[in-house]
Amino acid sequence: MVAIVPQNVAGHVNLVRDLAPTYWKGVSDLTVRNFLTMYNLRRFGRLTFNARGHTQVWNARVKQPSVFPAVENQPLQFVNTDTDIQYFIGIKGYRTSDYMGEQEYLMRDGAGDIAITDRYTRKSQELAQAMSERIQRAFWCNGNESAFAYDFAGIGTATAYDSNTLTNADKVARPTGSYCGQNTALGSLGGTWSATAGDTPPNASLANDFPFGQGSPEYDGTSPLIINYGPNIWGNGGAGFAKNIVSAASYAMTAMLHRGGQSLVGAPPQVAMSSNLFPQFKDSFRANNRQIMPWKDGDLGYPGETLMVDGAVYSMDYAIPQNNAYMYLPQFLEAFFLHNDIYGPHGPEWSTSHTGYLYYASSYGNFKFLPKYLCRFVSKT
Repeated sequence: MVAIVPQNVAGHVNLVRDLAPTYWKGVSDLTVRNFLTMYNLRRFGRLTFNARGHTQVWNARVKQPSVFPAVENQPLQFVNTDTDIQYFIGIKGYRTSDYMGEQEYLMRDGAGDIAITDRYTRKSQELAQAMSERIQRAFWCNGNESAFAYDFAGIGTATAYDSNTLTNADKVARPTGSYCGQNTALGSLGGTWSATAGDTPPNASLANDFPFGQGSPEYDGTSPLIINYGPNIWGNGGAGFAKNIVSAASYAMTAMLHRGGQSLVGAPPQVAMSSNLFPQFKDSFRANNRQIMPWKDGDLGYPGETLMVDGAVYSMDYAIPQNNAYMYLPQFLEAFFLHNDIYGPHGPEWSTSHTGYLYYASSYGNFKFLPKYLCRFVSKT
C-alpha cells in the first residue's frame, strides 16, 4: 500500500531531504566542539569514519627479540619471536528518533521553505546533541560492567584496578580486569620487573619498582597506570584531591614518559577530570604558583578552563562522572564509526500510521585504546 503524503508539504520535505547532509555535518561539528574529548579526537585526527567489519582488530607490540653479547665461537640461536598481541572489539550502536505531526507541518506551510527547514535544523540539533551526550558518557564508562554492556567500551574498561591490594601507603594501584581480549594485570604476559632492595615500593603488594625501574616490555605491555592521589604520602601536608593532585599528576607524567619513552612525542597528554574536581585542581596549582597560564594552543571550547602544567593539558569534561580523573595520550586512542560521520540521519519520512513525519538517527562504532598509554587517578584514604 502506498502511503498518502499531504501534497502541500511534500515539496518542503524533498527540500529538507536534499539539504539533510549539510545540516547534519554542521550539527556534528557544533556538538563535537561542545564536548572536549570528542573535540580532541577530531583535532588530533583520531575519529575514523566508514569503518567496516563485524569487529575491529589491531596489533600492539609488547615484546622484543632477544639480544645477546657477541662472544667468539658461541653458536647463534634463531628464534621466531612473536612480538605482537591483538586486541579485538565488537561494534555497538545507538539510536534516537523524533516526530513532527501533520498539523505542525501544515501550520508552517504558509511560511514557505524557510520555516520548514528551520524546524528541521532544530530537530537535527536536538537529535545530534542527545546522541553526542550519550557517546560522550560512554567514553568514560567501564564496558565490562553489566550496566554498560550495550554501550561503547569506554576508558574505564581498560583502567579497572584492585582496590583490595591498595593501601594508603601505596602511590600506585594494581591494574586488574580485561580489555578487548587481553588481561590488563601486570605480568599477565610474563616478564620481570626490577625490585631495588631497601627502597619502599610504590605498591607494597607488587614489591617491585613499578612504574619506575626497569623490566621486560611484556610485563606492563597491556597495563594502564593507576595513581593513588588520596592519602597523605605526597609531601603536601594533607590528604585529598586538592592537596595532592598536582604532585600525583607530576608523578604520573614522569612515570608515563619512563614507560613510553618517545611514544609520548606528539599531542600533549590530556588530563581530564570531572567539573567538581577541576576547581580543586586550580586551587592546588594556585597555592604554589603566582599565576595560572592557559594552554597556549587554545581554550578547547572552555575559555579559561584549560591549563598546561608540566607538559600536560588539564581540563574538565562535562561527561566525566563526579570525582573521576584520567590521563590519556590522544595518539593512542581512536573512536571509529560505520557512518561517514559520528551519526547517520534518516528522514523525514511520512508515516500514515503516525500521521506525521518520522526522524531517525543512528551511530555504530566503538572506542579503541592502548591501555599502556592510559592513566587513572583514584583515592584510597
